[in-house]
Amino acid sequence: MPRPSPSQPLRLFVAGYPPIELARELVAALEGLAPEGGRMVPPEQVHLTLRFIGPVRPRELDGVRESIGRAVAGLAPIELTTEALISLPEKGPARLVAVRTSAPGALLELTARLAQRLGPGGGRRGGAAFLPHMTLCRFGGGGRRVRAALPARAFTLAHVALVRSQLRPGGAVHAELERFDLAG
Repeated sequence: MPRPSPSQPLRLFVAGYPPIELARELVAALEGLAPEGGRMVPPEQVHLTLRFIGPVRPRELDGVRESIGRAVAGLAPIELTTEALISLPEKGPARLVAVRTSAPGALLELTARLAQRLGPGGGRRGGAAFLPHMTLCRFGGGGRRVRAALPARAFTLAHVALVRSQLRPGGAVHAELERFDLAG
């Protein structure tokens, strides 16, 4: 990927991706419920946001990479399980439909390390606790609430990625900048 302009900030986050086959199954399961007025997330962009970083100047990118590398150091791959389809936020009009996943201690350790290394730019509203989820559908002005059980599907998070998100009229476009293996 070409290096970005030195003056234009990059909108970044750290993500974990399920296997693409699972992402396709999850999107198909939600499409079966027909969320009216929603924009489905393409399966290749279905991810678990581990830390939203926000705008970063390109000259700071090496420091971000180093921080993520240190945060994942010594952590083994993490076993996750899908739990349910949920609407978020929990109160008020639904802005998205997501798959909630399990929150094993290793995942919480990873998110705490990322928060410590990357600072307060996480964008959590009101200090909300981390809720592991993968967004499948977004609503522009609020949509129908969805809550449904899913068959539990286990998957392994073997690496995390530093991702650039570019907001476009048709939705965000993501580009993986670097992968960091969870090798234990």
